[in-house]
Amino acid sequence: MIINRKYLALLLFFISVVFISFKLSTPSNVWFIVVDSKIQIKQLNGFYTFTDAVLLISFAVILGATGVYLMMLSVEERPMYTVDLNSLKDNEKKIVEILTENGGVMFQSEIVEKSGLPKSTVSIILDKLEAKGIVERRKYGMSNVVILKFNP
Repeated sequence: MIINRKYLALLLFFISVVFISFKLSTPSNVWFIVVDSKIQIKQLNGFYTFTDAVLLISFAVILGATGVYLMMLSVEERPMYTVDLNSLKDNEKKIVEILTENGGVMFQSEIVEKSGLPKSTVSIILDKLEAKGIVERRKYGMSNVVILKFNP
C-alpha cells in the first residue's frame, strides 16, 4: 500500500497537534520520596517530567516540519501554464515581450511609452490579453499596474 506523502504529512501534523494539546493540558503526576527519619511519598500535580519535555519538543519539531512541508506543497501545486506566443497577434506579442523584459509587472503608462502605441490601442490589447488570462490589471491610484500571469 503506497501512502501519498501529502497525506502522511497531514496525518503527522494532526497527530502532533492532538498530542501536544493533550500533553500540555494534562501534565504528569510526579511522585517524590522524602527521606527524613522516615520515608514519605507525596504526589505533586502539574509538573512536567523530563520525558514529557522530550516528547513535547519532539512533537513540536514534527509539527513545525510537517507544517512547512505542507506550505511548500501548496506553493508548488499552484497551476503554472505557458502561453504560445505564436498564437498572439503582433501587438499582443510586443506587449507580452515588454512585460517579460521588465519582470512581468509594469504600469500601463510605461507599456504605452515602451511600445510606442497609442493609449487606446494598449488599453484594447490589454483587454484582450486579460480576457485570455495572460495578464491582470489592478488599479493603483490613478493608474493601472499590469501583471503577467505566467512565468516567461
